Order: sequence, then structure tokens, then C-alpha cells
Amino acid sequence: MQATLTPKQRRAALLLASGETGRQVAKTVSITPQTLSEWNRLPAFRLLVDAHLARVEGESLQALHGLRTRAVDRLGKLLESSSPSVALRTAQTVLELTNKPYIARPIPQDHRPAPESWQELLAKLEAIQTTTGDTDREAADAEAARS
Repeated sequence: MQATLTPKQRRAALLLASGETGRQVAKTVSITPQTLSEWNRLPAFRLLVDAHLARVEGESLQALHGLRTRAVDRLGKLLESSSPSVALRTAQTVLELTNKPYIARPIPQDHRPAPESWQELLAKLEAIQTTTGDTDREAADAEAARS
């Protein structure tokens, strides 16, 4: 595939896959936009652009997957927030992101049974927030008074 393409065509394919516009690519490789348009009709050129796009997409997904651990750690810290509304919003986010069918595992005898559903747990958390609705304002006022 690459053997039939010139170095300029290979560079143009990489630039296109990297997100540059046709005009930017044409200028960078010193060709006209019309020439780039003609190259785009070549099967070997399109295959190379697509191969670069697939590689870039794979690398991007791998990087995002790598960030998941950090995101989960951050959510864990936010769940422990002294602000009930922050903790509640974090809990809601976690529940929404994990709202997938759960396969129950046997519960050891020394543990309490889990809530019947995530929605039940969310309702309980919302009830807690409703009863402590002014806590955020009071905490902010107390902190401002200390400053």
C-alpha cells in the first residue's frame, strides 16, 4: 500500500488523519487543494488515511482507559466530601454510570443485604440530602466566619 504512494502522499495521509484540514495539508506538503482532492480518490491513499485514523483512535481510547483509574479515585474522594450536595451528586453520577444489570454474588452472613436496586439507594441518599438541605449553607457560613 505505502510502496505505491510518494513521501508527500504518505505525509498528507498522516496529516489528514491527525485532524488537519485539506487546505492546511495542501499548504504543508506544498501541493494544491485540487491535487489533494485527487489523492483522496486513490484507494491506496484512502486506505492509508483510514489506517492512520484507526491507529489514532486506538491510541486515544487506550489513553482514556488509562484515565479511568484516576477518575474512579477522584469519585471516591468526592463521595467523602464534607458537602452533602457534592457527595450526593457524586453518588448519583456513580450510580448512573454503573446502572447495568448486576449479577448477585452470595452475601457472607456477616454483611447486611444490599438494597434491592440502585434506584432505592439513590432515593435513600436523596432523602438524606433533603433532611440536611441547609448543611451546605451552614458549612459555607461557618467557613467564611473562620476566614
